Amino acid sequence: MMTPSLMRRTAVALLVVASVGGIGSVARADDKPPKQAAPKTLEQLLKETGFAYSRPKEGVYRVAVESGGEVSMIVVEERTMSWKSRDGSPTKVAVLYTQVTPTLPREFKIPPAMLMRLAELNDKFTFGSLSVGGSGEKVVFYNASFFLRNADSEMLYEYLMLAHSSRTSSRKELVPFLQDASGN
Repeated sequence: MMTPSLMRRTAVALLVVASVGGIGSVARADDKPPKQAAPKTLEQLLKETGFAYSRPKEGVYRVAVESGGEVSMIVVEERTMSWKSRDGSPTKVAVLYTQVTPTLPREFKIPPAMLMRLAELNDKFTFGSLSVGGSGEKVVFYNASFFLRNADSEMLYEYLMLAHSSRTSSRKELVPFLQDASGN
């Protein structure tokens, strides 16, 4: 026997299914989407943002973002994923990263309190994250990525501003831990 509560939930579920076109309208993974215009390249989008940039190598751009009296150098790479889109075209993404802390020697021990603060900052980010990396040294980076298929220059602009803002605010939070650890 159905309780009144279960009957209401069932009725709501049926209304939702009916409002979205019924069960038969569910897309399958192998359904091909309609053919769209070719997406713009990362360089075309960068030109439209108005930011100054250089291209040290194919598909890699160094973008200068200035706001609030600070400048961030943000690297943006165009990468092709290992799978194709459903329409057969290459799946491309933009990957952004920027250095947050000064480069530290490999043997430097990052203070546990700094790692804790880094994790807390990561929990608050809506887009992107902080990571510790580097080749031979230690560096904290901010990084983010997005698909290029439907991207426009405004989206790229927002991601670049977000990277700059996240870098500057995270730097203010993390650099004091390095100064305390080095005794400066």
